[in-house]
Amino acid sequence: MKIEGKEYRTIWFENNVVKIIDQTKLPHQFIIKDLKIVKDAINAIKVMEVRGAPLIGATAAYGLVLAILENNDQSFLKKSAEDLIISRPTAINLKWAVDRMMNKLSGVNSDKILEIALNESKKICEEDVKFCENIGLNGLKIIEEIYSKKKIQLIY
Repeated sequence: MKIEGKEYRTIWFENNVVKIIDQTKLPHQFIIKDLKIVKDAINAIKVMEVRGAPLIGATAAYGLVLAILENNDQSFLKKSAEDLIISRPTAINLKWAVDRMMNKLSGVNSDKILEIALNESKKICEEDVKFCENIGLNGLKIIEEIYSKKKIQLIY
């Protein structure tokens, strides 16, 4: 989305911080919030600063990146994953994203774990963008078909 000529996403990673557009402030205010530790990601999910299944999943994925930055330890990562899942237990994308991340990260005790986590989080976000684009394109076709049928009916 563009705001005052600048392109934004609802979530992104910059300088070891996850940045979100605080959904609780929209549409009256445009506030970018920094998530610096995994508890910030958990809270953003709990208090609905992030909304919608794809964004909740992306926040959980990036939450695990923050966990690695905070304490690069497998037991801390596992506990963080559990805490993320219970932050909104009915959110299917949240659990899916955490499980996907943990499948990639479990047992990785190298200096590459942060890079692997970041790459996977970015993949999750990119996949969601593509899904949304496809939904929009498919919906556009349906709307155009409905519109053209109504236009024909109006002529008769």
